[in-house]
Amino acid sequence: MASKVSRAKKTSAVKSAPKKADLKRAVAKTPLKRAYVSQGEVPAYSLMQALRVPQAIADHYGFKPATPFNVAAALGVHPTSSTFRQLSGASIAYGLTKGGYNAGEIAIEPLGMRIVRPTLEGDDLVAKREALVQPRVIRDFLNRYNNAPLPRDDIARNVLSDLGVPTERSESVLEMIKEGAESLGIFRSIKGKRYVDLAGAMPAKAEPDDHDLPEEGGDYPATREDRPRLEAVEEKPKHQDVASRRVFITHGKNRAFIDPIKKLLGFGEMEPVVSVDRISVSQPVPDKVT
Repeated sequence: MASKVSRAKKTSAVKSAPKKADLKRAVAKTPLKRAYVSQGEVPAYSLMQALRVPQAIADHYGFKPATPFNVAAALGVHPTSSTFRQLSGASIAYGLTKGGYNAGEIAIEPLGMRIVRPTLEGDDLVAKREALVQPRVIRDFLNRYNNAPLPRDDIARNVLSDLGVPTERSESVLEMIKEGAESLGIFRSIKGKRYVDLAGAMPAKAEPDDHDLPEEGGDYPATREDRPRLEAVEEKPKHQDVASRRVFITHGKNRAFIDPIKKLLGFGEMEPVVSVDRISVSQPVPDKVT
């Protein structure tokens, strides 16, 4: 009787235990989270590589919008290739162009125009810094360490994973961020440590240098009323002593040298006075006065 009870308990325990096949089906029914991040968050290409798109439009089509087919031809890639799709998408993510591989046209955005056709000295570098922080993950990562030391690579990769970067891409994304920030001067070295300084990534008002100031009448923000006025100073004629300019010339019977001397004195603004040219009304003094 006791043996029958024990066999019954074992049978019920076996029936209640889940089968391996059931466990496999349960795991299969659990949806797996897809490791995916958009180009707007993490571009597939670096900023320097994405700059090829607006530069190709500038070089081949005079900065004017062009069809994706023509842009791909200027880049030397197939219009239907994944390279062109990702490259054009990266250019959009950095704010350089608008219009993807399947759009009617691809045009250079104002931020991209400041890079490929700058109008102020140094503004192209400022625009590149602004473009680097356009994607969300790059911006959030650099903002987290702004004015602080850059962490170790293993910690940085974990931070990128927390920001949504797939684990298998965290290393390549970190290298892309570091290379871009290093080339644009966003990292500053202080006592052997690299600090993040995003002040250079903020738009700055450019001041013209002294040698770049326009000529009179040019386009300059200061008005004529803002400029210092120069009062006209009336120069008084200097008093000249007429008597000091006279040169008395005496001569004998030979008068041939008088005219050349007069001309020479005239060049020096001197007034020649020849003794014979003046009529004397005085009376001769006799030798003996009685």
